[in-house]
Amino acid sequence: MSVQEYLEKHLLPRKIEEAVNAAVRAKAADPVLFISTHMRRAAPAVITRVCARQILDSRGAPAVEVDLHTNKAVHRASAAGPGAPEGAAVDATRDVEKRRLLAKAVADSVRLINGKVSEALVGMDPQQQAQIDQAIMDLDKAHHRTEVGANAMLAVSIAACKAGAAEKEVSLIFFIWVLGEN
Repeated sequence: MSVQEYLEKHLLPRKIEEAVNAAVRAKAADPVLFISTHMRRAAPAVITRVCARQILDSRGAPAVEVDLHTNKAVHRASAAGPGAPEGAAVDATRDVEKRRLLAKAVADSVRLINGKVSEALVGMDPQQQAQIDQAIMDLDKAHHRTEVGANAMLAVSIAACKAGAAEKEVSLIFFIWVLGEN
């Protein structure tokens, strides 16, 4: 493929002309920086990968951490492991056994996120929070969201929410507030 064919295939002459015209209209002090920012904003964000891993929370209990990759950035969120202990401390022997079971549950959640959830979300627009959440919920048909796990689903959803806010260039709370209005 020649350079000219490549440029025409991706409509680059028109896009570059639009960026240059915008820089001229704005009387940009640094036109290269202005044009590069303009071009970055012109490309829509898409989820390219979802990667989960097991981490330890502040109590040393296993938890899920998710990196949601878009074509523009990486957004991270974490959530407590499935069945995380709440309230008063649990006695030591029960606590050790519970942590072992939690580690297995978190490992299962990580495997599902890296597989099924990632496949379902790749190519989606991170600004479409409702569709992302629905796609995640559709993967877990269990009555109490036990297949993927509610906390794992939450970590993915929060990472997607952060990506959506970054794409709209608004704060996370504003993105959530506006999202709630729609």
